[in-house]
Amino acid sequence: MKSIARAAAALLFLATAVFARYHELVWDHEKICSTLLERAKAGEVSPKRINYEALRLNCARTSWYLDRDGTKINELSSEMWKAAMKVEPERVQRAAEAILELNYLDMQAHKFLSEALSGMKKDTAEARRHREFELGLLRALAHSGTGKSCKDGWVVIEVPEEYFVLRMMDWKFKRQSLVHDGENTCDLMEVEDEDGHELDVYFNVDVVFENYRRGIAVPEELLKLHDLLSLRALFAAL
Repeated sequence: MKSIARAAAALLFLATAVFARYHELVWDHEKICSTLLERAKAGEVSPKRINYEALRLNCARTSWYLDRDGTKINELSSEMWKAAMKVEPERVQRAAEAILELNYLDMQAHKFLSEALSGMKKDTAEARRHREFELGLLRALAHSGTGKSCKDGWVVIEVPEEYFVLRMMDWKFKRQSLVHDGENTCDLMEVEDEDGHELDVYFNVDVVFENYRRGIAVPEELLKLHDLLSLRALFAAL
């Protein structure tokens, strides 16, 4: 009985440590993300004030990013694109601002909002801030790799960023496939450049899959840990 109690106590200690470390990591990401986002929303968008790489990679691992309403964002994005095609800047502004309420890291929304505000000659300082923030996010993505191999792929935190890059580069999408290189997972995008040359471009999607696993597997594991922790009274009685 004593050996069972010792083993149970050891298991409890391990479970408690894992649970605590998980929350410590999440809290670190939340703190860094919150600090940098507050600066950005206050208009401090200079790279001297915001480390855009840290902003992207920490915010992508927060609870609000994992829980963002993807369906609503897609609906608003569709509305934003339709308004942009019809050159209706006020509709673009409303849709883009609504998207940024849900996901302030959406580069396309920042781009369209900046263009809408500029087109209406409405708050040009705000338009410049959104443009600079968009470019800060884009530069951080571009500096994350070369895009020429999976090992050195451009790191994205959501799939729509891949298509944003293709549009910004004026590359025509041809095919997509999922490839692996060691521990890295990438989207291989076969594209055609503006001169008609075919290119292979690699986007590292490790963060995307990490969030997928967090959304599916982690809660289940945490529930198991919770069940183990709830046995504390039983262990004490042994």
